[in-house]
Amino acid sequence: MSYFLKLIMIVFFVCTLSYSSTISKINILDASQNIKLLSQKISKEYIYFYNIQDKKHLLKSIEQNILMLGEDIRLISTRTKDEKVKRLLAFFDYEKEQFLKILKEEPEANFVSATLDFSDSINEGAIFLSNYASYEYSFEEKMLLISQQIEFLSEKTIKYYMAVASDVKKLSIENKIAVSLQELEKKINIIQKYHYPKKYKSVVRDLSKYLKLYKKLYQSIKTVRIPAIALIGTKGFSHSVRKLASFHKKNQ
Repeated sequence: MSYFLKLIMIVFFVCTLSYSSTISKINILDASQNIKLLSQKISKEYIYFYNIQDKKHLLKSIEQNILMLGEDIRLISTRTKDEKVKRLLAFFDYEKEQFLKILKEEPEANFVSATLDFSDSINEGAIFLSNYASYEYSFEEKMLLISQQIEFLSEKTIKYYMAVASDVKKLSIENKIAVSLQELEKKINIIQKYHYPKKYKSVVRDLSKYLKLYKKLYQSIKTVRIPAIALIGTKGFSHSVRKLASFHKKNQ
């Protein structure tokens, strides 16, 4: 075999490994973003369930989100052999099983605190996974991540709103709503500076409208609490921001 042919084979092998590694990182990053989002949605829905105890409607949604969480955990486990990641995924599985036990019990105030701890723990682990899988992002990939962060912050903000509305004692988290709103507004400001095609202009305006709704809910939280409106708001917010995420994904 000639030297030139050997060189081509080596270059091909290295490029294949690099491509495979990047694809694995993309898969892990995407799954970790899903896990972050699901951690907030599960917690938000459980606290709303505690507030109104509408078992038929909400328990099914919570169980479906936990199922999706399990699927993302399994996907990541097939993409890496890193021992730290494996231990983290085992922790996720444990937390998921503990949460399923809570769902079988009658709603209690201490479960509201437990579900907040659950969402925080899972989110922190997902941040580690995102950092583990990070690479040099393109501009469109950065915009995709920002749109995903916006949906995450929307769910996080309303999760805290639901917790305040639950009237559970010892939960001093109103300031966390304010912080989440500030972070959400910063991300939306970045989105507003992007030059979207005309058909997406109304979608960007919708995000600003939902942000205003969130601010009004927060400003009146000491006198009026409307969990049902907050829940509807997150659904509309998610529907809008996912259109932008889909746009950026196609543009990569």
